[in-house]
Amino acid sequence: MYDYQKKISSQTEAIASLEKQLSAYANDTSEETKAKVQKLKVSLQEAKEDLQEIQLTNHILYINTNRI
Repeated sequence: MYDYQKKISSQTEAIASLEKQLSAYANDTSEETKAKVQKLKVSLQEAKEDLQEIQLTNHILYINTNRI
């Protein structure tokens, strides 16, 4: 359980960091920034998917270990 909590914490911190970076570029419309924002959006989407995968894996493990 500790490992799961550690993974969730780490992943939510990564997501928060990416969201903070995106916010910092919100008012900058330069071409260079647009490229950075696009990369950040992809990274954010991947981080969110990773978080969902961690949660799903934990849920499946929970179900499998608590079957009667």
